[in-house]
Amino acid sequence: MTVAHLMRALSLVAVASFLLALYFIKRGIQPLVPRHLSRTVTEDITRLGGGNTDESLTFQYSDYFQMTNAKHINSRPLQVSTSMMEKFQFPWTLIDNLNSDNVKDFVFVTANSENHFDESLDAIATVQKFFPRHKLLYYDWGLKAFQKEKIEKLCGVQYKPFNFEEFPGATIITGRPYYQAHKIFVILDALFHHPGVYWIDASIRFKSSDLSSAYRTVIGNQGIAFFSRTIHSTFAATHPDIYVYFPTNVTAQKTLYMAETNNMLIYKTRRVFEGFLWWMFLCGLHAECVTPTLETECNKPKGVMDKWLKCNRADQSVANVLVSNLYGFDDSKYYCPLDRDNVLMVLRKVSNMYELRECPTDTTI
Repeated sequence: MTVAHLMRALSLVAVASFLLALYFIKRGIQPLVPRHLSRTVTEDITRLGGGNTDESLTFQYSDYFQMTNAKHINSRPLQVSTSMMEKFQFPWTLIDNLNSDNVKDFVFVTANSENHFDESLDAIATVQKFFPRHKLLYYDWGLKAFQKEKIEKLCGVQYKPFNFEEFPGATIITGRPYYQAHKIFVILDALFHHPGVYWIDASIRFKSSDLSSAYRTVIGNQGIAFFSRTIHSTFAATHPDIYVYFPTNVTAQKTLYMAETNNMLIYKTRRVFEGFLWWMFLCGLHAECVTPTLETECNKPKGVMDKWLKCNRADQSVANVLVSNLYGFDDSKYYCPLDRDNVLMVLRKVSNMYELRECPTDTTI
């Protein structure tokens, strides 16, 4: 390449960068930018987590990411004990490049209490039908003995116990948020053993095995995709205290429809771990972060974008703030409408769409 060609290329890059910056400025939106170029979350986990005593370690989101026009520039600290880090065996070996060769290496994961058991069997049946080669991990959030026995007989399904008392929020959080706040710990447990996790609530019903658009999304953004969303903005259903822990552009949050965490595909890539999973983990350890209010019901939310409805969706609210920060408030980078593409649907009742397959001696696990 000649000097003239090089100078022309650099000029084009400069013009493109200027136009992109102008676009964000006009919308009043600033993308998230790294604050410490020589320091990463993973490096600090490795450095700080090496002690033998059960000490408390402190992390601040704003030490790693900064929103230049956020209301809160310096975020509120979040603590984690070294024993909790050891429970999940941090630091992890992370995926540096998610691609077509490894994108299908994931397991399905769900967790349910006894009152959602029958509904969850329908979700399992659709996984068995359309994804027979994929394992499904079923975490016990309060099943009865006969329900546990049922799960242990299903083909391709592995029963997993879960102890809420191991986490500090179990003694404080009540109602629906009690389960929502602990979802991240299930996902992390599964991710420790597997490269990727496709989380499904009991309400998810697959209608097709075509995940090609989902794969394109997660390869494109290196690790995460949401497949359905609400009828209101993230701002409408997010308590303002969450922004204290995770500074964001509130103007942008008023323009984005809230993605639902009832089904999502997540990989332990470096980008997703350092910008999303680690902060979901820390927030989940603190009730005042993940559930600053226990009110999850939003009054007349349809179409509401620029008004807070005095409600909060626990893990869903935190997840939307973090993922939108990570991808510069461009939800086309992480939202893939599989519900609209007729790949799946959300059905909050027992449907008996497909017959469950039982394997008394399951050798596929």
